[in-house]
Amino acid sequence: MVRMSEVGQCIKALAARSLGYESLPTSPGSQTIMEEGKLHEGVVAQKLVSEGYALEEVPVCISCLQEFSEERNGIHVELVADSLRFIGHLDRRICVNGNWYPLEIKSMGRFTFAKFERLGFEAFPEYSGQEACYLEAEKRPGLYVVKCRDTGEIRRFVVPYQGTSLDGWDELPLLQPFDSVVTRLRQVEQHILAGAVPDYSYDDKSSQCRYCSYRYLCLEQQREIPGVELPDLLEAAALWKEGKQLEAEAETKLEAAKLSFLTYAKEQGMEKFRVGGVSVSYAGKKQRRYLDEAKLRELLPSGVLEQAYKLGKEWDSIIIRTLEERT
Repeated sequence: MVRMSEVGQCIKALAARSLGYESLPTSPGSQTIMEEGKLHEGVVAQKLVSEGYALEEVPVCISCLQEFSEERNGIHVELVADSLRFIGHLDRRICVNGNWYPLEIKSMGRFTFAKFERLGFEAFPEYSGQEACYLEAEKRPGLYVVKCRDTGEIRRFVVPYQGTSLDGWDELPLLQPFDSVVTRLRQVEQHILAGAVPDYSYDDKSSQCRYCSYRYLCLEQQREIPGVELPDLLEAAALWKEGKQLEAEAETKLEAAKLSFLTYAKEQGMEKFRVGGVSVSYAGKKQRRYLDEAKLRELLPSGVLEQAYKLGKEWDSIIIRTLEERT
């Protein structure tokens, strides 16, 4: 049995769980965020009802309670694909123009919210995998509502399903189709059969890595890399860590300022304004356009896509990461 909420996780984490590796305990802070998320979810649901939408919700899943003796909240959905049984729980179903659609509600802090607005599922692959399963189970588009916990702003999206969308909602394309989810799980199976987790690296910029319950596996691999103690390199390491800290602080300040400017521009309907030696231009909402490589491979004869690739100039590829201790 595969939980839909977990399919978008890193392959290494999925393999580690199946192989019985110890997972790190949930921190009190993360537990608080999850509990608050349920409260925000309820607020969003109430707002949708006040706007005239009908919602279907199920407080406790009876199916999982009877089969697994687990208390799960949400509407039970499941499907079988390539002999894999997928089980998940929708936050709600919502009726739009007489049709029912799966509804997912997320709440985020202001910086994460701004990141989601810019990058969508590209920055949150775990959300994309989960949503791909929901759409495949329901065989229709899904509605996705995101609330900023700090400002109360709410964004509404439709996640298209096999080319079908919904008018009046901004489109939020999946990062990968459901078939890709199944392919990833088959890769996990190969690692499980081999009895070893894949050799993936920890990325200190990835929120998925930072909150992963098995991140210590990647950090332990990093500590196995040969160490050097040359004075010049030790100084360079100190400069790097200091620079990364300053970069993180700068990014936090810039995101806070950007959110204030954006909120003012949208509320006042101003496309351009100056303030304190800073010029701000608001060009409205934009949407990224991209090519679905998996779809192209389906449409084109074998080998044709490879002929379109070109090699650019060579460069020195170096990856530098700040090591963290196991927590």
